[in-house]
Amino acid sequence: MNRIYFDTNIFEDIVKKVIDISANELNSFTNVAYYISTAHVEEYFIAIKNDSKNKYTQYNHDRKLLMSSLKIKGILNPSHTRIWNKPEKFDDCLSRVKQFDTTDIMVKKGRKIHQEQSDFFKDLLSSNPDVQNNSNLDFKEIWDKDEVKRALAEFPDYVKTHNTSLFHELKYVYGTHKALEFVPLKKLDPFEIERGCFEEISNKYSLMETIFEFLHSTLNKCGYNRDKKDSTVISGIYDTTHSIYGTYCDYFVSSDDRLRKRISAIYYYLGVPTEVITFNDFLNIADKFK
Repeated sequence: MNRIYFDTNIFEDIVKKVIDISANELNSFTNVAYYISTAHVEEYFIAIKNDSKNKYTQYNHDRKLLMSSLKIKGILNPSHTRIWNKPEKFDDCLSRVKQFDTTDIMVKKGRKIHQEQSDFFKDLLSSNPDVQNNSNLDFKEIWDKDEVKRALAEFPDYVKTHNTSLFHELKYVYGTHKALEFVPLKKLDPFEIERGCFEEISNKYSLMETIFEFLHSTLNKCGYNRDKKDSTVISGIYDTTHSIYGTYCDYFVSSDDRLRKRISAIYYYLGVPTEVITFNDFLNIADKFK
């Protein structure tokens, strides 16, 4: 059975009829198992929260209905160790997401990261115009670029910054008592990222989350299929989160060309066995009931 993880843009394209397929057709495939994550639920929550004029009520409803109608094998959640598949319903997960609303802090953090990435790339481009061609590189080749190697060497400092800001971020969402409880669980020990280290980090969720965030940021900074618009701040954060949950599955399916290349590069570097594919590739894998 092939484990399948659809990026949010796949659900969006189905609802918008860009992809012509129904939930019944998706459920008719006999050799696939679908998984969604808390990231899908959080993105849905943000969409309905921001739709104050009810302009997209039907669209958001249809997207939720599609995700709920799939024969999913549970909802992927973070834990103190590995990603775990929680046997819960969409609305149960949504209630928990509403209780711990992280939207504001994510927007603030996302804008800060996006600005840092843009400033870094501008400085890099002024000193080395060739970096504008980095997106043309194969997902294996990008890791051999000097600017990427230099950026990777900064991970120990990135961990220190993570640990320093940890309490304040947790306090904002969970309150002082829970923050004090969570900090020891989420604080990271010094670590150096090495090629093929996924097996080592896959049972340390906080470390894996930080490494994925750092690698996405590194590739963006170095101009590799980067997020160019400030409007993509929130979706950029969830690109990272989806790429983490995607490691639980055999296939990560996305209609975003840039994202596929970036995640393919990260999976390759870390040694993640998950394949990153298009929806058409997925259809070639899936077998309909006969």
